[in-house]
Amino acid sequence: MDDWDNFYMLAGGTGGTLIGLIFVVITLGMDHAQEGDTLRIRIFVTPILVYFASLLVISMVMVPPMPALARAVSLGAIGCAGIAYVLYRAPVAHGSQNR
Repeated sequence: MDDWDNFYMLAGGTGGTLIGLIFVVITLGMDHAQEGDTLRIRIFVTPILVYFASLLVISMVMVPPMPALARAVSLGAIGCAGIAYVLYRAPVAHGSQNR
C-alpha cells in the first residue's frame, strides 16, 4: 500500500476541492433560483456531493498505516453505507423521471 499513498493523497485532495467547488456553485446560483430548484438540487447535486465525500473518506482510510484487517473492515463499512445510500435514493431518482 505504500506505493499508492500519493494516489490516495491526490484523490482525497481532489475530492475535497470538488466538494468546495460544489458549495461555491450552489451559493452563486442561489441568486438565480426559481421555484422548485430545491427539489432539483436534492435530486441531482446531493448524489454528486455524496460521491465526492465518499472519495474523500476512502482516501482518508487508505492513507494512514493500519493493519490489513482494519482497512478491509473500514472499506467494507464504507461500501455498505454506499449501497444503503443508493437504495435510499433510487426511489427519489425514479420518481423524478416520471415528472
